Amino acid sequence: MIEKQMFPVLLTCMLFVHSIYSQQNTHYIPEKNVKSKIAKANRTGFNYLPKKEGHYNSQDWRTVIDATWGQGLPGVQKLALFDNFWNYIDANYPSFHHLNTNWDSLRTVYRSEISEGVSRGRFGAIMNWLGAQLLDVHTKIRDVVVSYDSLKPGMPIFVASGYHSTVSKHFLGETYCHFGASLAPMPDSSLFVYDVVSNHPLGLQKGDIVLGYDNIPWKDLYPGLIKAELPIWGNQIIASSNRSRAYTFLTSVGENWHLFDSIDIVKYNSSDTLHLPTSLMHNRKMELITTDQLPVPGVPFPDTENGKWVSSGIIDGTNIGYIYVWNWTRNGDFNFPTQNTGTVFRNAVLELKNDHHVQGLIVDSRYNFGGWAQEVARALSVFFDRDQDLIYNYIRVNSTDHLALKRDFSVDHLFHIHASGDIFNRPIALLTGPFSISGGDDMPLEMRYHSMVRSFGLPTNGAFGSTDLAPFSMPEEWTSIVTLTNSAVYDKPDEYLTHMDILPDEEIWLQREDAVKGEDTVVKRAIEWIRNKIHVYSPKFDTHVPIGQKVKFNVLINNPDSEEVNVITRLHNSSDEVIDSKSIATAGTAYTDSFTVDTTDIFYFTFTTIAGADTQTTRFLHEKLTSLGPVRFTGYRSHLSGNTVALKLTLENSDKSAILENVVASISTEDSCVERIPNALQGFGSIEAGGSKECRGEYGIVINENCLEDSLLSFSLNVTISSRGYVFWRDSSRIEDSTLIQIPLTVEIERDEMPLYYSLKQNYPNPFNPSTSIEFGLPKSEFVELIVYNILGKEVATLVSKKMDQGNHTYIFYGGNLAS
Repeated sequence: MIEKQMFPVLLTCMLFVHSIYSQQNTHYIPEKNVKSKIAKANRTGFNYLPKKEGHYNSQDWRTVIDATWGQGLPGVQKLALFDNFWNYIDANYPSFHHLNTNWDSLRTVYRSEISEGVSRGRFGAIMNWLGAQLLDVHTKIRDVVVSYDSLKPGMPIFVASGYHSTVSKHFLGETYCHFGASLAPMPDSSLFVYDVVSNHPLGLQKGDIVLGYDNIPWKDLYPGLIKAELPIWGNQIIASSNRSRAYTFLTSVGENWHLFDSIDIVKYNSSDTLHLPTSLMHNRKMELITTDQLPVPGVPFPDTENGKWVSSGIIDGTNIGYIYVWNWTRNGDFNFPTQNTGTVFRNAVLELKNDHHVQGLIVDSRYNFGGWAQEVARALSVFFDRDQDLIYNYIRVNSTDHLALKRDFSVDHLFHIHASGDIFNRPIALLTGPFSISGGDDMPLEMRYHSMVRSFGLPTNGAFGSTDLAPFSMPEEWTSIVTLTNSAVYDKPDEYLTHMDILPDEEIWLQREDAVKGEDTVVKRAIEWIRNKIHVYSPKFDTHVPIGQKVKFNVLINNPDSEEVNVITRLHNSSDEVIDSKSIATAGTAYTDSFTVDTTDIFYFTFTTIAGADTQTTRFLHEKLTSLGPVRFTGYRSHLSGNTVALKLTLENSDKSAILENVVASISTEDSCVERIPNALQGFGSIEAGGSKECRGEYGIVINENCLEDSLLSFSLNVTISSRGYVFWRDSSRIEDSTLIQIPLTVEIERDEMPLYYSLKQNYPNPFNPSTSIEFGLPKSEFVELIVYNILGKEVATLVSKKMDQGNHTYIFYGGNLAS
């Protein structure tokens, strides 16, 4: 990102080579080089100590840890790395909310120990658990050689979740599982087998219960392992909320057999308790991927061998569509080809709707690594018939206040869901669980704002926000990524989400008896809900209605058996008070009526359906109308640099009695002269009653080169305007049967037009490898310095230091010789 600063004679730019400001990504993307780091590792001083007979205590583990990996880095380097990580988190980490961690105390305790001298294994463990104290799968630091070492019997490494097989597969390219069985927790915190390889060396079968090790229940064992602070295996996939943390620690029981002598198992068929030697599993390759999902008849699992992370089908014996989405990835994210999942997901939904005419849809996100915000937004466009801006992002205000955040408008457009002309408006069952992470947190959260969605399962992981590689130097065999933003939803902007449990509508999970029969309990409940649901959907109404006029509303009713259903429609004001209501009894599939708007406010509808003993109230949370305004586009300023138009719009609040707050306008177009719009969203702040205001930043519009051949450039734009997060005014060509204001915009620009003001544009491309273009404009001849800094404020390069003529200028910055 380039931060803009405009001075009369000095033009300075700061360049951040960080994906965070141009895309939202989860924890796996910077990990592609892990395998090469491991392969090149210097193992001098390594000394594997086979497991001795007997149950180890904390001091035993400390002794083994110190002896296994030698001394490692010099003490001064260990302290420097610790300080770099601790200081960066202290100054920048945006997710200290909902977190009971004394960050200062951790520094005091751990730094004192490091100063006295620690082994490589102990230092790796300290850094692992320092990051883990932030309770955030997005933020971690590790010595990859220690963290990914082989899990031979007695190796002092703690596997902190039940997804070791997944990490082995996708990060290391391994095709084995350390345990060969997938486990789900029971009410007493023991765990039953719901999936297992054939001919398991322990004879495990579905329904068998794993109690623990060495005659000690696992729920009593793992807190001691946490207290002993063994290095954490692999990618540190733990959790980001207290509930998901407890779940992942519980399900890790099988993956930690290498730390014990015997494993305690209750057989399903006989109820006998067996105490089997863990040595039976040594050197056994048991290929299995743990996903918290059982196979659904008629629907294949994603084919990750061929880079396919989304799969779909129709459940056998039903007319219900099913989609697995295991990631929101793009091609290039891994060391093997993969698909752009947002497009694949969207196409799968439309095929199920238009070709198979399914009754409903189940979206299974119980296992989802996360990924790109743009892919999530592209996928969700098929569910919304109006543009949606549901998630806001926040960054730290300053380095001294852990809790003070401010809105980061620079990434909002990445989460913007563009309405689709062909939407899926039938019942959608959403399945969630603790291993739905990052984008796997965002997608279920956003889908809950769809009126046809009901969620089943357990809360997702709780990792909301964007990440990137840590911007400080580290030794070659170390890696770290950090969270740089927090998130909130539009209707609760002060409730930061990281570490929070977003509860499903129905908490339900895999059950032992169902698993023995090969049935997925959560899927069974979702099918039952879809088959029996009577509900309203697809509300349509004018979003701007002047005082004294009627707002006509229309809803469709899903009533497959033509039952007698009573629909009560209520109109609420912004204080949630019911100001009018209507009721109709029908056996039909549609309902239309109207209310008169007689006050100045923002309003919303709720619809209650009553069918027999079943009563359901639906509030369409992001569907609002207002009698305020309207807000109109009234003018623009622009300049052309190369093939990019920088545009500033002016909006007018025609309401003479009310201030309109937090006004934002987005632009779009179908004009063939526009190649793309990289900066499509700008804020205007509050607009006074009867006043007008220009946008704070600039829209960026890339023009097709063929349209630059004439002396005059013209193209049309659609402008969509929101206030307080709700879209009220838009181009009428985007909505059927609308009486909303129309905002056609024709921009005419002379190609040789000189800048009217100092400007420093967003570099392009961003991110880049290895070079990027930086453009700026001078309204008159000036002495100019164009300087590039890194995120720590250190000067990297001076591109310009001279007097320059009036006009638009472009310089290329090459960063191939710099660390990222």
